[in-house]
Amino acid sequence: MSSFIQFFLNSVAPVAFVFFLGYATGKRGTFLNSDASGIFKFIAIISAPAIIVNILITTDISSLDTNLLILYIISELLVYLSAFLFCKIFLKLSHKNSLLCGLAASFGNHVLFVYPIVLFAFPSEFVTPVKGIITVDIFIFTFTLILLDIMSRPEIKKVVAIVGQIKNPIFMGLIIGLLLRFLLPNDYPMLVRGSEFIAYAAAPCGLFASGILLSQTPLLGNIKMAMVLTVFKMLFHPLIGFVLIIFIGSYSFEKAQTTLMVTVAPVGIMAVTFANRYKINAEAVAQSVLWSFLMSILFIPIIGLLGKEF
Repeated sequence: MSSFIQFFLNSVAPVAFVFFLGYATGKRGTFLNSDASGIFKFIAIISAPAIIVNILITTDISSLDTNLLILYIISELLVYLSAFLFCKIFLKLSHKNSLLCGLAASFGNHVLFVYPIVLFAFPSEFVTPVKGIITVDIFIFTFTLILLDIMSRPEIKKVVAIVGQIKNPIFMGLIIGLLLRFLLPNDYPMLVRGSEFIAYAAAPCGLFASGILLSQTPLLGNIKMAMVLTVFKMLFHPLIGFVLIIFIGSYSFEKAQTTLMVTVAPVGIMAVTFANRYKINAEAVAQSVLWSFLMSILFIPIIGLLGKEF
C-alpha cells in the first residue's frame, strides 16, 4: 500500500492537481469556456506539434520494441472496431457518430496525462513505448478525421478532405519532426531545447483547460452513451491489452507497465471538441471524459504497483 501511495503522490497527484485546479476555477467562474478554448487553440497549433517534433528528434528508435507497440495498436483497433459496431448496432447511431464513438472509446489522453506521469515516474527506456504509441496514433487519428469530414460533407472531394487533414498542425508536426530527424545532423541542441520548452506547456495547459471545460458538465445526464464509452475505454481496453501483451505476447508486467498505463488513459478531451463539430451528444462524451479521468487516477498507480511486484 505504501508503494501505491508513494507512486500516486509523487507521479499522479501533481498531474491530476492541475486538472482539478482548472475544474475548481471553472466552477467558481474565474475562468470560462472561452478561456479554455484559447488555451486549447495554443495546444493544438503550437504545443502539441512541438511534442511530436521533440519525440521524433530525441527518441532512440533502435530502443523501441516494435512487437510491444504492434500488440498495443492491435488492442486499440479492436476496441475502436468493437465500440463502432456496438454504437451502430445497439445504439442505432449513424456511421459518422459511431465512428466518433469508436475514436473516443479507444484513444486515451496519453499526451496530456499518461506521458507526463511516465516522465515523472520512470527512466527513459520505459518512456519510449509511450512515445511510440503517440507517434503511431497520429496516423490513425488523422485517417479517422478524414473519414469524418467525408461523411459529414458528402459533397466534399476525397482529395480535399485528405489535404485538409494533412495540413492539421499535429500531422504537420509529425512531418517536420521526421524531416528534422533524417535530414539534419545529429547535433542540433537549439531545436531539441526549443521544442522541449514549448512541449512542456502542453500538459499543464491542457489539463487546466480540460478542468475548466468539464466543470460545466453535469456528472449525470446522458448516462447510456457516457457509460458505453467509459466501459469500452476503462475496462474493455485494459482487458484486451492485458491479454494481448501479457498472455499472447509473453511480456513481463514490469516491461509492459507503461504501455498498459496507456490502456487506462482517460477518454481524450479532443473527443468533446469533435462531438461538437460533428453533431454528436457532446454532453455524454464530456461525462465519459470526466468519469474515465477519475478512474484513471486510480488505475494508473495500480498498474505501477503491479509492475514492481510481478
